Amino acid sequence: MMKKLLLLSAACVVMAANAQTESAFMDPVATLGEGAKDAAVAVTAGTVFCQSANIKMEAAWDDTYKIVALAGENDPVKALTIDGVTYTATTGVQGQTNPKENSLLTGGQNSGAVFKFEVAADGYLYVFGKFTFNKNYYVWEGDVANGAGMAVAYTMTAYTVADGSKVGYSLPADELGYYAAMGYNDEGVANFTSNPTYDNGTQYLFAGQKDGVGIDATWTSGNALGVISFPVYKEAGQYFVNACGSKVTCDGFVFIPGATAAATIGAGEAALNEIAADNANGKVAYNILGQRVAANTRGLVIVNGKKVINK
Repeated sequence: MMKKLLLLSAACVVMAANAQTESAFMDPVATLGEGAKDAAVAVTAGTVFCQSANIKMEAAWDDTYKIVALAGENDPVKALTIDGVTYTATTGVQGQTNPKENSLLTGGQNSGAVFKFEVAADGYLYVFGKFTFNKNYYVWEGDVANGAGMAVAYTMTAYTVADGSKVGYSLPADELGYYAAMGYNDEGVANFTSNPTYDNGTQYLFAGQKDGVGIDATWTSGNALGVISFPVYKEAGQYFVNACGSKVTCDGFVFIPGATAAATIGAGEAALNEIAADNANGKVAYNILGQRVAANTRGLVIVNGKKVINK
C-alpha cells in the first residue's frame, strides 16, 4: 500500500494509513513561503508545521527555517515503510540555530531549532527526518521550558544516501523508558554530560563514534533518510526533538495510537513494548511535572488519568 505525499495549499498534509494510524506531513511552501527555498525565514514559537487528530508538530521556539529536501532525485531510498504502509519523503524544514547540549535541561530555553509535539493520546510516534552519523539527537518529555524535561530513549532507523544501506541504533532505556545513560537525581534533574556513562564507568557513544557501546558504528559518512521513533503518553503531554551541534531537518510524522514499536523498527523493541504494556495496565504513574514514575511512588501521582496519593 503506497501513500504518496502531495503538496496541497494547506499548511500540512494529513493521511490515515488505516483505521488507527495517523500521519501528517508538512507543506513547507504554504508555511514558510517560496523564498524559504533560498534563504531562511523567521518562524515564531508555536507555529504549527503539521498535525493529526492526536499529535501537533510545531516550532518549540523562535528560529529561522529553510526548506530542505529529505531525499534527492538520485538517492537510493526515497520512502520508508511503517506498519505495512509506505510513505514517500519530499521536503521538510530545517532550523538554523544549533541547540546546545544542556540548554534543554536548565530551563529558560527560548530559541533554537527544536520541534515540539503536543500529544493527546498514548501511542508510538515516528518522526521523519534527515540525519547525520556524527551528531547526537535527543528526545525530551515534559516541561522542558522550566527545566523539568526528561531524556527519552529512542530508536533511530535510517537509510544512507550513499548506497541505501540500513543504519541506526537504540539508546539504552531504564524501566520507565528514559535514557538510561543520562542519569537523574531524586528530583528528576538530569545529570548531563556530552558523552554519558553507565554506572560502571563504560562510556556510551552515539552512531559513528569510535568504540561506541551498543551502537552500529558502521555509519561513517553522509546523510540518511529515516525516523526517530519512541513511545509517547497523553499524561506527559509534550515531547521535543532536536539535534545537538547540528540543524535537524524534519518533514512530519506517523503516529499509531495505543501501539508499541512496529516490528520493522528493530533493536530495543521488546523493552519498549514492555514499557507500553505496563503503562496500559496502570503500573506506571506520573508526577505533577508529567514525568513517569513507579505507580507506588510516595506522594501525589496520576494513574490512568486519576490523582492518587500514596503514603
